[in-house]
Amino acid sequence: MTGTDIVHGKPAPDCFLLAARQLGVAPEDCLVVEDSPAGARAGKSAGMRVLALTTTHRAEDVPADWHLPDLLGVRARRVEGDLELELA
Repeated sequence: MTGTDIVHGKPAPDCFLLAARQLGVAPEDCLVVEDSPAGARAGKSAGMRVLALTTTHRAEDVPADWHLPDLLGVRARRVEGDLELELA
């Protein structure tokens, strides 16, 4: 998926909803990793959970379920067909 595949860019949820459709995954089963307020708002508007990286904006400026300074402490694994994240 590229920007030419959607009409509305972030903060509209179009890019995330299209990606979920192309992957065959329900939006509520998706995790968006973002570092911008517009991207995080797009993920939340799509009905997805959002992990925000505080690399370019302060945590309080990015609406997200979780905030981390980077992905170094994140571990992901499959558990019974689901994705489980361990956040350090």
